[in-house]
Amino acid sequence: GKFLSVKTNLNCFTLQSEDLSYALYSINRNVVASGLVMHYDIDISENEKLSFKDKVRQSVFESLNKNNVKHADIGYAMLFGDTSVLDANVKSDFQSTGIAHLLAVSGLHVSIIVLVINFILHKSKVKFKHNLLILTIILMIYCYFCDFSASVIRASLMAVFALYAKIRGKCYDNLSALSLVAIAILLVNPLEMFNISFILSFFAVLSIIVSEFIYDKIFCNVTECSDVVFAIMI
Repeated sequence: GKFLSVKTNLNCFTLQSEDLSYALYSINRNVVASGLVMHYDIDISENEKLSFKDKVRQSVFESLNKNNVKHADIGYAMLFGDTSVLDANVKSDFQSTGIAHLLAVSGLHVSIIVLVINFILHKSKVKFKHNLLILTIILMIYCYFCDFSASVIRASLMAVFALYAKIRGKCYDNLSALSLVAIAILLVNPLEMFNISFILSFFAVLSIIVSEFIYDKIFCNVTECSDVVFAIMI
């Protein structure tokens, strides 16, 4: 909620930039220029124009710290996918142990939310149709607080499509759902195709779908240990 004011020469990102892919990625994240600051004298001033999203996220982080929650910074980063509050050594530990993907809001986080909300609504005896509407609204709000990152949108919409197919009594097709979400995201913002999180998120799910297809076509009903073979293959 504060501004850090520094003086530097800005290099604006354009389609003529040397590193075009980085320029497009930056513009897509609402970053229009970069600057190198070697020596600075910081003037801290209060930012009174925080958005509702930033105010909520800030209040959550402050509440975690005030209540002395252990590893509050990690919990906050995992909740909103915002790693700016993490120490550089903590980030390095996550990367070196191969669990840095936990800090990127995606299918794991969305599935937990879906399970918790479904459990609460089921215990409240809410009709399944109303369940879908409530869950969709909650997931879209969560996407808003996570800056509508490609991974969280992908996971949320695929979850909604799966529940909708269940209501209609239709067969849910992962590949069709994944393709539809990708088309929807690129129609809204074509520059997402240069976003590394978009590429990794969609190709990771696509690889799982392809692996499942190979398992069904080749290994299914071949041997009694086919499940073990599939687990090794994944």
